[in-house]
Amino acid sequence: MRKLKTVIYITVGIFMLLSLISFIFTSSLNREVIGLGGTFIGLILILPSLLFIKIHRLISFGSRANHADIIIPDEHLQHKVYKESEKEEDESTNPKFKLVIDSLGYSGLSIIIISMFVVPL
Repeated sequence: MRKLKTVIYITVGIFMLLSLISFIFTSSLNREVIGLGGTFIGLILILPSLLFIKIHRLISFGSRANHADIIIPDEHLQHKVYKESEKEEDESTNPKFKLVIDSLGYSGLSIIIISMFVVPL
């Protein structure tokens, strides 16, 4: 529930700020400025959440299917790396940090979706 409130506050705040910027620079509410600005801000907000995806998991488990006939996977080694990465993740991550990163990702996605409907067709 806390994450949902944070996402709503960020999304509404960004659109209020974009409306204010549009009103200051164009002397009216310009839908193009709000829509394009929302799209760019949404992409910027999504970037931190995308950078914290465990890319080594995608590489080690995702590439196995594509190159199965070339690379013979070592299951024991992959399991060992997976367990070590979980230990590092448990020790280094903070629940508040995860809340912020997830909230930024979700609010960025919602801003992009709403911005698609604001831009005049």
